Amino acid sequence: MTHGSGAIERVHLATAARPFAVLESIPPTAIVARGVHVAHDAIASSVYGTIRATARLVGAAATIALDIAETLDDDKKEV
Repeated sequence: MTHGSGAIERVHLATAARPFAVLESIPPTAIVARGVHVAHDAIASSVYGTIRATARLVGAAATIALDIAETLDDDKKEV
């Protein structure tokens, strides 16, 4: 999941960069477009980072839950 979201993030940012580059090359829109571009990239990166962190957390919780379930199952077999 973390590798997939990283790849999607790169495609997202690269795709968004194209229209921003056009707007940033036009003097009357350049300053505002640059500010929006920076904000967009920061927000997008934050969202994808949150997705990766959540995936890691869920993975760790699942591993712990499976370990506990396995231990409980082993304890039942010993009794």
